[in-house]
Amino acid sequence: MQLSDISLLGVAIVVVMMACCGGLFIMLDKRMASRMGRVLIYYTLSLVVACLYIMGLFKVGQWWASLLWSLPLVAVTALLTLRKAHVPAKKLYWYVALSEFLAMIIGCGIITLTLPVESHVAIIVSQALLAGMMIKSVSSAIRSYTGSLANTQEHIQYMLANGANHNEAIMPSVKRALRGAVVPLLYRMTRPVAMALPLLLCGLLLGGVSPIVAVVVVMVATCVSFACCLLTVIICLVTFDKVLFDRSGKYIG
Repeated sequence: MQLSDISLLGVAIVVVMMACCGGLFIMLDKRMASRMGRVLIYYTLSLVVACLYIMGLFKVGQWWASLLWSLPLVAVTALLTLRKAHVPAKKLYWYVALSEFLAMIIGCGIITLTLPVESHVAIIVSQALLAGMMIKSVSSAIRSYTGSLANTQEHIQYMLANGANHNEAIMPSVKRALRGAVVPLLYRMTRPVAMALPLLLCGLLLGGVSPIVAVVVVMVATCVSFACCLLTVIICLVTFDKVLFDRSGKYIG
C-alpha cells in the first residue's frame, strides 16, 4: 500500500466525522472538547515522531541500530511503569529498567528467530509490543506486591517468629504480584477478537498478509510478550529484596 492509494474522498469523510464529533462536544461540554483537541494533537505528534524514527531505522537497515533503540525505550517504559504503579521511582527505577531491558532483549531475539522477516523490522515491532504490555503488566504486579507487603506486615513477622524463612513469609505477596501481572495480559486475550481485532492483526491484514500467517504471527508475538512480562516481574521480585526489606526482614517500603 502506498500513500497515493489512500482515497482523498475517504480522508475528507473522516475529517468531517471528527469535526462533527468536536462540534457536538463544543455545544455540550467545552472542557471535554478542549481535552479531545489536545489529545488528538498529542497523538498526531507522537505518530509523526514514531514515523520519523522508524524511517531512520529502516534507512540504516541494521539490527544493532534497532536494538540500540531499546535503551531510551526501556528508560521511558520503566518510568511509566513505576508511575502507573504509584511507587516512588527513586528506589526501584534501576531494578525495573534492567529487568525490562533483559526481558526485552530476550523477547526481541526470540521473535526475530521465529518470524521470517528482516531482523531490524522484527526488533522494532517486538519492542513496541513488549513495551506496551510491560507497562500494564509490571505496574500491576508492583502495585499488588507493595500493597500486599504493607498490609501483611504482622503476618510476615508472625511467620518469621515461628521459624519460617524470608521467602516463605513473603510468598503470599509474591503470589498476589504474579496474579496482578497476569490479569492485564489475560484481559487483553479474553476480549472478543471476532468483534475487536488486535491492532497487530489489523496491520498485517492491511499489509496483504494472509489471515493464517497473520494469526500465527499474532500468537507468537502474544506468547513471547506474555512470557517476557512474567520474566520481568520475577526478576523485579528477586531484586527488590535489597531495597524493600532491612536485614531483619522487615518491610521498609
